[in-house]
Amino acid sequence: MTMYDSSHKKTHRLKALVLLASITSLGLFIDYLLEEPLLPNVNQSEILGFRSADRSIREYNINISDHIVNTVFSQVKHSAILSQPLDITYGPDTKMYKDVIKYWREKYDWRTREVYFNQYPQYTTIVQGLQIHFVHVKPETSNKTVPLLMLHGWPESFAYFYDIVPQLTSGNGDVSFELIIPSLPGHFMSDPMKDRTTVHVATLFKNLMKRLNIDRFYVFGQGVGSFIGTDMAILYPDKVMGLYNTMCLSLRKISLVKYASRNNC
Repeated sequence: MTMYDSSHKKTHRLKALVLLASITSLGLFIDYLLEEPLLPNVNQSEILGFRSADRSIREYNINISDHIVNTVFSQVKHSAILSQPLDITYGPDTKMYKDVIKYWREKYDWRTREVYFNQYPQYTTIVQGLQIHFVHVKPETSNKTVPLLMLHGWPESFAYFYDIVPQLTSGNGDVSFELIIPSLPGHFMSDPMKDRTTVHVATLFKNLMKRLNIDRFYVFGQGVGSFIGTDMAILYPDKVMGLYNTMCLSLRKISLVKYASRNNC
C-alpha cells in the first residue's frame, strides 16, 4: 500500500466521522426543538395576597363618589397640553392628547358609563389571599346551560365582553351560556399579584370556578387572557372542556424558532 492510498483512506475515514457527527448533532437538535415542554409545578393553594381567608361571595356595585368624579374632571379640565407635537418615535403626539382631553371635557359622562357597567351582576370574593372581582350572568332559559369563563386582555377590562353577553345568554339555540367574567389581577377591583406568571392566574381562576361550584367549563381568552386560558387547559384538562383563543401560541422551542425567523429576530 502506498503512502497516497493510506492518506486517502484516512481522509475518507475522517469525512465519514465528520458526517456521522453532523447527522447525530442534527438529530439531537431536532429532538431538542420538538421536545414537549415540562408542566410547570404550581401550588394550587399558594397564598398570593394578604387578604383574610374569607370564602364568602359579596355583591358589588360600582358607585364612585361625586367628590372623586369631580376631582378627576377638574384635573382633566385644567390639564396642560404641550403646544408642539412630539415625534411619534418618542411616544404619542400631542394631537392625540388634545383629542382625548377634548372628549373627556365635552362628551364623556361617567354616570352614564357607571349605569352601563352595572347592568350585569358583579361580585367579589377572596381566592388565595387575593380579592377577585367578576361578573356572573346566568341565562333565564330552559335550554341546556354551559359555563363559559371569559378572560379579557390588556389594557381591556371585564366590560370588553358586554356587547356580546345578550347573544350568549339569550337562548337562541340549543345551548345558552352561563358567563363568568373576572377582572384579571391588577385590573379594576381585583388585587394585583407581584412576581407571578399566567400559570398562577390560571390556578387562581380554576379555584374561582370551584368557589362557584362549577366543576367543568369552557374558556374564552382574549389577548393575555389567551395565555391564561392555554395554561388552564394544559394544567387542568379535566376541568376545561374546550378553549377558544384570539391569540394562539405554542411553547415548543421549534415554534419560537419559527417566530424568530419570521420576525427577523
